[in-house]
Parts: sequence; structure tokens; C-alpha cells
Amino acid sequence: MSWGIRMVRSPSRSRLLCVLALFISTVGTALSQGQPRATISGSVLDDSTSVVLENVNVFIARTTLGSNTNRFGRFEIRNVPVGLYEFVASRIGYATRSIRVTLAESGRRDLEIRVRQAALQLGEVEVSAPDPAEWRMQLQKFTTLFLSTSRNAEECRVMNPEVLDFLTDEGGTFGATARAPLEIDNCALGYHIQYHLTLFRFGSAPYGRPTSRQRVGTNVVTSEGLPKYAEMDAATPEEKERWKEDRVRAFKGSLRQFLISLFNGELEKEGFRMFLEPHITTADWNPLRRQVKEEDILSAGSTPYEKIMRFKGFLEVEYAREQIEPTYDLLKKAGTEAQVSWVRLNYDAITVNSRGLIKEWFPTEVYGYWAWERMADALPLDYEPEEE
Repeated sequence: MSWGIRMVRSPSRSRLLCVLALFISTVGTALSQGQPRATISGSVLDDSTSVVLENVNVFIARTTLGSNTNRFGRFEIRNVPVGLYEFVASRIGYATRSIRVTLAESGRRDLEIRVRQAALQLGEVEVSAPDPAEWRMQLQKFTTLFLSTSRNAEECRVMNPEVLDFLTDEGGTFGATARAPLEIDNCALGYHIQYHLTLFRFGSAPYGRPTSRQRVGTNVVTSEGLPKYAEMDAATPEEKERWKEDRVRAFKGSLRQFLISLFNGELEKEGFRMFLEPHITTADWNPLRRQVKEEDILSAGSTPYEKIMRFKGFLEVEYAREQIEPTYDLLKKAGTEAQVSWVRLNYDAITVNSRGLIKEWFPTEVYGYWAWERMADALPLDYEPEEE
């Protein structure tokens, strides 16, 4: 998952307004039950010599799906739902390569992935925090912005922080680079995450995503990368059961559950309500705010597994089946204890599939509760909740 956060301190409000620009691009245009599936196989080669490469880690970003190449440079990933994917090839000594692939039908698809040897590049920035105490403070700042301050974040740990370098530029922007993938243990949800960090920055520099709105002096957090998920081994049956329950808790009320419920026409059944309004407001009553139903913002897509989502202004989403966590410190809706989020489209319309995933890149900006839930609360995109 990649995301960007715009934080604004409003003179008229005591709370922090936070917007999260979701860059979710898509796994799957298929139903979770009875959906078409494919097998992806292929070869990984050195781009300059065309020699096949062994032990290359090939995986689908933001999922648990992946494989390693054998001594013939071949890999195979089975049981992949059809749809749009980001395939990643990673090996020590080579630059990480990612390519987008669309699987339109079931069957077998063969790929050829070429990777280039990594070159050591010296950036034109100064590595800060030579003092260990200062470095630890910067690490704390990074983990808070990257993981969140949620309940799950308390059990989330970056296992190899020594690969991080914290940077400063002439404008004082705080940033981080990683000399190797970040190894993250999420002991709340039972996942080990290998995160190939491509960009992390915090500051007031302009944010280059496709949106017409820019705010002068606004602090922006930009975090982009390619996470690979793997299930951790539970020490006891009780721990395994706890992980199962906590994954369900993380899924409930999430953006993905909202999109699945929206697609299936089950918002009320699943505990969601949504309203349209031209501007974000924390007031409990607004004459311009109106409640809307699924059919007001959805229309048929090009396949039975897709629908088109279209609306103007902000979509306010309330989820009342879970309490707001005590450490939540962003925008709250007056008059309700529900988890409230706001969504704004970066396009006239976006494509949502039956698995609760969005096809477009940079599709939305999200404010409120969904902006606060970050890497520590993220589930792999191939996670499927069990039927109750």
C-alpha cells in the first residue's frame, strides 16, 4: 500500500485535519466466491546479459502471493484471481523491478521480467542525526508517521531500523531512505511485512499527486513502497485465534469493507451510513449535507465484477459498530461517537470491483479515521474474511 497524508492545523479547530491520498491500485476484478483464477509463470533475466537468474523473489505487491525463481530462472504463482496486478522482482545486487500486468481471463499467463544490476548512487542531500540520541528521535518520528498510533501499532516493530537513513534538505523537509527492504513484524495481526520503501518524506514541499488543490504551508507525509506479506507462525493456538480475531477487527469498518458493502448493496446491513456534502464539516447538522444510497453513486461497470463510482464533493462515511480508539487524535464529527471518514475522488469516476479494490492509481483522498489507520492496520489485499 502506498499513501500520502496532508495534515492541516486549522485556526478555527483544535483538532488536526488529516487527509490520506490512497494510491491503491488493484488486485482482482473478480468475485471472492467462484471467481476466475489464473496461474502466472515466467522467467527473470539479467537485463544486460540475458542470463536467467536464480533465487529472485517474485511477488504480487500488497498480497501474500509470490514465488522464488528456480535454477532455470523460472517462477510460478498459482490461484491468482483475474485482474490488474503489480508484480515485483527483487534480488540482492539488483534494482527492484515492478511491472503492471492485467489478467483478463483464467488460464496460464507467461511473463518475462528483466532486472538491472543495482548501482550505488550518492544523493545530493545531507544525512542527518550523527548523534545516536537524535537518530532515535527521528526513528520514533518515522515509525509514528509510517505505522500510526493505533492499538495495532503498539505491537508493530521495524526489525531492522539500522537500514534507515534520515535526510534533510535545504528546506528542512524530513525524509527517510532504506538501504534494504524494511522488515516489519506486525504481532497484532500476525504478518511479517517486507516493505520495499521507495519514498518517505514529511514537510511542506508541494505534493506531486494528481489533485488540483494545494495548500501553502501544509505539512505533507508521502510514503510509497511495495509491501510483501507473509503469515507469521503462531506460538500457541490461542495466539493464532487472537490473530484471526484481530484481522477481522482490522477489516471491520475499513475502506475495503465499505467498498465491498457498497458494491453488494449492504451498507446498512454492515453498519455504514454515507452522506454527500460540498465541504468537510465537523458539525452534527449541515443543511447542505444529505444522506445517499448505493444507487446514488454507483452504476454498472464493463463486467459483472466491476461498478463505476461517481460523486462530487466529499462522501462522508460513518461506521458505528466499533468505538473510536483512545489514541485517535484527528478530525471528529460532533454529535456522534462513530468512526467518521471523508472521501474525495481525484477523478470524475473510479472503478470499484467486487473484492473492494480500486483499479485506478491515485484514486482518492481520504480524511478522518481512514487517514489515521496506516501500515499497522493494513491487511494484505488477498485477505478474505470468513463468512459469519
